[in-house]
Amino acid sequence: MHASQFDQLTPVPQSKPSSCHYGVMFKEALSYGRSIGLTRAPLVDERPIETPFLEKANELIHKKAALWREGLPDYYGDQCMEVASKLYALLNHHGIAADIVIGSVTVHGDKLYAITPEAIAQEVINPGGDVGLNLHAWLTIGGDSVIDYALPSMLVQNKGAPPYFLQAGFVENAADLCSQSIEYEPMLVGSQFLGCVNTYDPDDLLEHLRSLSIEYQ
Repeated sequence: MHASQFDQLTPVPQSKPSSCHYGVMFKEALSYGRSIGLTRAPLVDERPIETPFLEKANELIHKKAALWREGLPDYYGDQCMEVASKLYALLNHHGIAADIVIGSVTVHGDKLYAITPEAIAQEVINPGGDVGLNLHAWLTIGGDSVIDYALPSMLVQNKGAPPYFLQAGFVENAADLCSQSIEYEPMLVGSQFLGCVNTYDPDDLLEHLRSLSIEYQ
């Protein structure tokens, strides 16, 4: 794979209809958590997101980059849960309803993560068990919106993307990414899952910002 395959990718939101079955998968992912015993309802739904709302999220992420990037390494490719948790807290703290999506991504026909809905369910039942978690986490503000600041970094190391991708992000619609052979596969929507498997619950970080961090205003 050559870097030129990624030349057209930019974090500029576009408005297009869902494609690659993302919308169908996302609707199922919205209800999957409850079916496996999670109690926290998703903060988003399947209704399409207008471009200005995606642009607002994009602007906020860039404006507060120095804050949410604090403590992160230069390489984000193996930091998807941490990055998703920080952006979840940032966006919701500023009144932009966002939630975390768990699933897989296929890039130019190569499926990068082996997670399945069954493995997700097993992890909820038995956190830290023997299943193993080869998953990807990203953000959504609803519809087929994708906010991902971890995958681009991984594409530099493993897929020949240009170096500026190291700290770049996708803030786009799944349809736009799919047209460039980057297909997101949502399986579960909801921050509670990361509270089960990560070192902290993203909601705890959100509450911390609300109570202490005037810098995030």
